[in-house]
Amino acid sequence: MDTSITGLLGLLEGQLKITIAQACQAIDSCLDANRDNLRGFFVQCFPALLKQLFGYDGSSWLTTASKNQNDQDAKAIISLLAPDGRLLRAMYSADMDSLVMFNFPLERLPTYTQVLLDSDAGRQAARQWPQYQQSLRLDSSGKPQLHLGVMLYFFFWTAFFVLRGTQAAFAPMPAQGTSGQARGGVSGWTHRAPLRSKTRRGAGPFGNEIYLQLLRLYLDGFLPQDPDAGRGPRAVLGQALLSIMVEFWLVDSEAPQPGAAAAAAAAAAQHQQQQARGMRSLLSSSLLRAQKFEPPPTELMDALSLLARYIAAVEDPSKPGSSPRSAQALQSSWVPWTPVQPLLSSKAGKAVGASFQLGAAGQPPAQAFACHLYRFLRRGLTMWPHQRSITPLVTLYLSYATPWVPQDAGSARVSFSVAAARPSADTSRHLAKQVSGLFAQAFGEHSPSGKGGQQQPQQAATFELDEWQVHVLANMPFFSLLLPLLLDLEASRLAAGSRPDSQDLLKALSVFPAAPDLVSMLTEVETAYNAMIHQQAGWMDSPYAEFIPFMSEQARDWESAAVADTSSSSHSQGSAAAVPSFRLFDRGPQGASARLQQIQATAPRSGPTPDEAFQRAMAMGRAFLPATGERGPGASAEGPASGGPPSPPQPFGGSQGLKLGHPSQVRYKGDSMQRPIASNEIGWLVRLLVWVSTSLNQALQLGSADTGSADAPELLGVLSQASTSLVPLDHQQELAHIEQQLSSFPTSR
Repeated sequence: MDTSITGLLGLLEGQLKITIAQACQAIDSCLDANRDNLRGFFVQCFPALLKQLFGYDGSSWLTTASKNQNDQDAKAIISLLAPDGRLLRAMYSADMDSLVMFNFPLERLPTYTQVLLDSDAGRQAARQWPQYQQSLRLDSSGKPQLHLGVMLYFFFWTAFFVLRGTQAAFAPMPAQGTSGQARGGVSGWTHRAPLRSKTRRGAGPFGNEIYLQLLRLYLDGFLPQDPDAGRGPRAVLGQALLSIMVEFWLVDSEAPQPGAAAAAAAAAAQHQQQQARGMRSLLSSSLLRAQKFEPPPTELMDALSLLARYIAAVEDPSKPGSSPRSAQALQSSWVPWTPVQPLLSSKAGKAVGASFQLGAAGQPPAQAFACHLYRFLRRGLTMWPHQRSITPLVTLYLSYATPWVPQDAGSARVSFSVAAARPSADTSRHLAKQVSGLFAQAFGEHSPSGKGGQQQPQQAATFELDEWQVHVLANMPFFSLLLPLLLDLEASRLAAGSRPDSQDLLKALSVFPAAPDLVSMLTEVETAYNAMIHQQAGWMDSPYAEFIPFMSEQARDWESAAVADTSSSSHSQGSAAAVPSFRLFDRGPQGASARLQQIQATAPRSGPTPDEAFQRAMAMGRAFLPATGERGPGASAEGPASGGPPSPPQPFGGSQGLKLGHPSQVRYKGDSMQRPIASNEIGWLVRLLVWVSTSLNQALQLGSADTGSADAPELLGVLSQASTSLVPLDHQQELAHIEQQLSSFPTSR
């Protein structure tokens, strides 16, 4: 086989029909034969290799090997891209010698980062991120450019792989050597913001099985779960890798920009310009389309689930069936600090007080990641459309909130002979016996028998309080705020006519009856927490009293960060925001118990009789949630059952805000012309049309009486007057075009 760089380039460009395994072997052979000319390999062959791996033209080795279930190709890809493989060692060596730099296209960055790099203040903030410290530069015209080393360049495309859009657009990107001479590079595809990405529908399997195994290898190799290993060049790459993942996967386009308070005027002007450009395209179209939330791609949710579980739990693939251990139980944190839009107030960014006693889980690095994930999940739970399955959302939630529960086959996504060994038959029978015992304990004589081929939740692990207490205490909002939101989401989906999400509810709710120590701890913490924030006596007697002030600040900061948007000043409202009440064990109308009753009452009306899994899920919920109708722990006489005044409505559908449901539940009551302008409407256009309608009604006396007036103004006159008062200057040209079209219509007298 030809081991020259030119010969390998011909193979990668498809000049010879070979298998993926043969191509991977050719790459290893070429690297071995050209150890003294690595720059030639990376300048000429590396762009073509990335195109084959990640599929800029719509196909990729990852997708092909997964779709064909080809063990040999899968082994070859993982061997080629392993952290200790010949290719990544060559990439690391090229970076150490600064052999070559690549320009990463700015349009492939997340929307948040693109906006950030548009201003000097934003670029200054971005330079604090490890991936941009040495790579962000300005060209001769003052526009930013990203000059990345080989490893960072590879990490950027690896993170972007799960965000691919529906359109493939090949466009050469320049690769630069140390002399600055531009050369042909890799291409890209249409970018979508993380929370608005569109999957390649109908394209078959995505290659996630191999991709997830590679992702786990990179986390183990560059981000080991050991505080003593967090030093040296690999640790620097691990910090950059985690920061890139947070940037691409967790930071959405609606997150507030840093320094927004100091640059409020500039931001407002920029927003108006963007709105003007958007309105021109909207007005030129025959249809005004409302922007709707679209869930993240399943591929992104799978990758996030793996990352979240890796942050929370230590698992040994060589010991199938063994219980995971807490990854944050040590005193020192192995998770590096990622300054990517921390979303935390300055006070919360310091490890003080009880956070020291929580060890690594309470320190800023772990708390920053958890805050990002909390915002991501909260947005999903309050905006998820009822047409889409909530399985990826529930899987991601459980991956971080309850990492002691072994992953089931659907979420683990392990396949091929290159994967970790599957549990033996004896281990499987042992796990099944444990599951049956847990169900029997929860249901008694009504324990499910598994008949009918129903999928059984694999909650086989026992919750060990000593092992996981710190994890739970450091992440209470995931239990007492997000779990009720999951029930809110299910209730609204059923009210809108969706079928019950039986398996997802069963998977989420069955965790708690199987862990009585967990339920007892959550109950005690929530009781003391609600008593403290509502200034009631007795909370100091709780065994968890020392952690309650930390939790109140944490809940306030996380909720403020979760509902912040681009119009919010950077953390300016964190200290003034209200502290939310915990409502998992609230017996009032906003508690989880009331929502569970609503789900059970609504499900029979949404379609056929609910299946056995739904009945088991409801029984699981009743097994650990309190009965409704009574005042919960820490309740006050003047407040709701949770012990205080109702929480204010949240921007995107909190427990008392707008949720997905039947239109009759959220219909504005009153004069429809005076209702608030919705978020999917164009403000200035609505105000113009309402003003025109009101003026005509008054002039023509078309209120309660249907009588006309000879003095009624002509419509063109009304529009002309409106164009000088209500319509922004940028849109008056479009309005003049509308007037011209109206003037050509025949009129009748």
